[in-house]
Amino acid sequence: MDEKSAYFFAPGSKPLVEVALTVIGTLDDLQHGEAWQRIATDPELIKRYNALKRAHEGGSQDDYNAAKRDFFHDNFRL
Repeated sequence: MDEKSAYFFAPGSKPLVEVALTVIGTLDDLQHGEAWQRIATDPELIKRYNALKRAHEGGSQDDYNAAKRDFFHDNFRL
């Protein structure tokens, strides 16, 4: 995220709780706003995103973050 965003998480929470605050109109806003709205209304995107999460469960956070970036780039052209 850039300087127009703030990211917070709850350490040790199960499931992990994350909150992102973004400036409207930025790329981060697209990912954390419009993209999530599309995911929530598209059963195929939900299925693919859940598969991504399952594939990385218990693995490296860095690998998951890279896969998540790729997912958003491939599906939303961020």
